[in-house]
Amino acid sequence: MANNYSGYLSTREDFAAQHYEGASTEFGPYQTSAYIQEYTQLAQAMRDNIEVYDTATPPNRSNKSFNERPGVVFDDKPIHQRWGQTLTQPSRSYQKGEVATAVFRAAIPKTICELKTAS
Repeated sequence: MANNYSGYLSTREDFAAQHYEGASTEFGPYQTSAYIQEYTQLAQAMRDNIEVYDTATPPNRSNKSFNERPGVVFDDKPIHQRWGQTLTQPSRSYQKGEVATAVFRAAIPKTICELKTAS
């Protein structure tokens, strides 16, 4: 549970929604539950002074370099846009139950953020 990147830990509901944290949870909707299970067992072993034996030794990958997430190739915005620019303005008013939507330029260029909220 160390020496590697595992991304965000999110609830199953957040994972299902696939917003930022849920979409950045690397190992699926049960990742957080698995961590809690293992950390609970380790904490109980520490509390009770019980030695923990490694029953399944993972392969040694310390000499291998790999990139789990591709990097940003081009870090700029389109020429006629600016950071934070609103690409789609929300309406001036909404009726109860309608969804307000705004789209704006944010983060890295491949990211166009869409903000929705129910009225």
